[in-house]
This record gives sequence, structure tokens and C-alpha cells, in this order.
Amino acid sequence: MKNNINPTNKEITKDFLVDAELVLKNLKIATQNAESTFSNLVITTRQSILKRFPVLFAFLVSFGATATFLGLEKITIRYKFSSNSPERILLMRITILVFTGRLYKKLY
Repeated sequence: MKNNINPTNKEITKDFLVDAELVLKNLKIATQNAESTFSNLVITTRQSILKRFPVLFAFLVSFGATATFLGLEKITIRYKFSSNSPERILLMRITILVFTGRLYKKLY
């Protein structure tokens, strides 16, 4: 079986690939510029909001942490193996903290 690609098709394909590479390079540059501009805008806005409303954010962080701990406590109490023994709950939480700490060290 013969190859049906003639020289003009090869040239067209080569030109198309060159154009595609150029478009991808320009797209990458535009994406990086947009990302840096957006990042700078978000960082300055976030910093100004934190400076203007520190008590509100402290309250929201406290509420979020408390709600998270209460939810985890309710979930662990729901299961029979940990409902009657606070030692198991404490051991389980310490084990999770150690595991996540080691995972963080490995990833960092």
C-alpha cells in the first residue's frame, strides 16, 4: 500500500504545526499574565479586607474550627466502637494528627 501524502500536504501539516505551536506559546503567555494579574488583585483585596475587619474574620475562623470539631465529635460518637471510650477517641485523633503531620512533612 502506497503512502498518499504528497509534498504539499506535508508542507501544510508542517505549517499547521508551526502555527499551533505559536498559538500555544501565546496562549501560555496570556494565561500567565492573567494569572499574575488576578493573583495580585486577589491578594491586595484579601489583605485589605483582613485589615478592615479583623474581628469578623477571627469570629468566622473560631466558628469554623468549633463547628468542625463538633462535627467530628458527633461522627465519632455515632459509631459504637468509640462511643463509650474517650481514650479511643483521643488515640484516634492523635493518630490522625501524627499521620497528617508526617504526610505534610513528606509533601513539603
